[in-house]
Amino acid sequence: MNTKINALVLIFINLIIPFSAMFAHNIFVTFFLFLFSAVLLLRFGKIRRFLKYSIAFLALGMIYYLLLHFRIPHTDVFAMSFFILFHFIPLMMIASLLFYDYGPSEILSTLQLLKLNRKFTIALTIALRYIPTFQAEFKIMKSSMAMRGIAFSWKRPLQSFSYFITPQLFRCSLLAEELTAAGITKGIEYHGVRTSIYNIKWKKSDSFWLISFLLGFITIILWGGHL
Repeated sequence: MNTKINALVLIFINLIIPFSAMFAHNIFVTFFLFLFSAVLLLRFGKIRRFLKYSIAFLALGMIYYLLLHFRIPHTDVFAMSFFILFHFIPLMMIASLLFYDYGPSEILSTLQLLKLNRKFTIALTIALRYIPTFQAEFKIMKSSMAMRGIAFSWKRPLQSFSYFITPQLFRCSLLAEELTAAGITKGIEYHGVRTSIYNIKWKKSDSFWLISFLLGFITIILWGGHL
């Protein structure tokens, strides 16, 4: 039995989170989004990921508060950067579920229910898979550089980048060819309704998560407006 949350729920929440920046003056909105995202991570059993994002959320919030409270000169740009990262931690938490816990075919089959433009659906699916694929490729290239006695170091970003960019371009070219071949093999050119081995039907539990999010989000916004 499939107990996963429908990917459409996570995609919808991640579309809402960036717009919440308009209500960023209400800090409770950000805390609600973080708590809701944390519950979803725990729901998927991603405890280590939850701890990492929780530490990052608290650290960014503390740094931003200190910079804002003490009014340290010439730190406005840094304060704004920490402010943006702080408010986008919930987005990264939800996105991590789509990146690592849902396969491309599963997301593609789910988006098919919306009857969106086919090219847009394929592009979105590829975009969701870019980050985990890039991370895997980065590890391979880093290992290859180490075998040749070339250390990738953030202390020497320009030199490291010059060693990194050439193999990255070649890998991108090869990955594009592999992706095209895999897509054709899986019938990506077929214009009819695609079948799927995944259970992508909308369940009552999906309605529960979506309604809970919307009610909580709207309540926090309205309540914050009266503070």
